[in-house]
Amino acid sequence: MQTVTINDPVANLTWILKPQEKVAIRIDRNRPAALPPIGRRKTPDGVDEVIVRRVERVNPDAHQRTQEDVRIQVPKTAADNGLGMRLAPLANAIDDAKWSSKTVTKDLGARDFGGIRAEGKLRSYEIPAGAIGNRNPIVVSDETWTAPDLQVTVYTKHSDPRSGDIVFRLENVKREEPAAALFTVPADYTVRGPDAHWRDKVGRADK
Repeated sequence: MQTVTINDPVANLTWILKPQEKVAIRIDRNRPAALPPIGRRKTPDGVDEVIVRRVERVNPDAHQRTQEDVRIQVPKTAADNGLGMRLAPLANAIDDAKWSSKTVTKDLGARDFGGIRAEGKLRSYEIPAGAIGNRNPIVVSDETWTAPDLQVTVYTKHSDPRSGDIVFRLENVKREEPAAALFTVPADYTVRGPDAHWRDKVGRADK
């Protein structure tokens, strides 16, 4: 599936375009997204299950909306073939809610990234030894570098000994004025709200 993302720092908006459907999803960054509550449990047969609660389902035939839980099961065979590793950050985030509430923030000062001056912050929390069956303390950290003049993040690094490092780096930045058309939603696109993400995912799961 091909999508196009437009980040407009002046209007503080993000647009996600779906060319195949000619749909534009408008996300207002001034208003935090309302994500559904997430839980985790183990079924009687030993399967890890992630539960996304109160996901809204649209029934076009009945002209009504209903809410229900969506369950994502990760059997042992999936974990063995690598799927479990890819879902590890999600599972870790759910388990770590108690410890992440004690996150500590450190100012990293300024640094140059390919000619772009950025300011950095390091947020980290520690899971004490023995808290989740771990022999030694686990330190989970997020390093973020943001360019104040460009209002963009140029580098991030998420570190977790259980799942490894995830690095994002912004490269080949062009400072000339971009074409205004790059920030314009095509006139023949249908504009939808951010909750369309959840409805689309649920709808695809039904098919």
